[in-house]
Amino acid sequence: MTSEKKRPGRPLTRFDVEASAAMAKEILAQAKVSGVVIGTINSNSYFSEDEELATKDLDLAVKQEDIVWVENVLRERGIPFAQVDIGGVQVKLRSQAIHLDFVDRHTSPQVMAVFREAIDATKETIEIGRVEIPAAPIEYVIAMKLATARRKDDLIVQTLLRDPEIDKTRVLDIVTRHYGDVGANRLRALAASVGATI
Repeated sequence: MTSEKKRPGRPLTRFDVEASAAMAKEILAQAKVSGVVIGTINSNSYFSEDEELATKDLDLAVKQEDIVWVENVLRERGIPFAQVDIGGVQVKLRSQAIHLDFVDRHTSPQVMAVFREAIDATKETIEIGRVEIPAAPIEYVIAMKLATARRKDDLIVQTLLRDPEIDKTRVLDIVTRHYGDVGANRLRALAASVGATI
């Protein structure tokens, strides 16, 4: 993956996001696999300071077949981890305030396909403190959040859809290809609710 653009990461967190990003980058490099920042840390880089949301972890998308290599590195380094219900592994080191999730979403084939495509499409990075790390295109992050059907994520989607710099045609294409007409109609409804056109 090449870096075309750096975005500042300005997350409101209850953990050490810079230390978590540094550890994630080291683990991915040692495992020789790709992983990209998704979730609230990613979307906050598009928000104004008064729109930013707190988060309790750093989420990274990783392909399902690469999770085993991440697990191997964690074992080699003696880092405890737990399985994530939606697919992937979680690292939580309270003494170092590190909390990160390597997620593959293998429990949902449609969303997993979005994750895989997002990883392959990633060209941007974000800066989290002194750590520069790949970040999924925001259009894919919107598609990921749309799939959760959680009110919190719907609000994030609505806020992002108001941003004129985000390619809404690309978002619609991703959602339609992976979630069909039901997903596309839901996206249009959220866009219409904030006066955005898709």
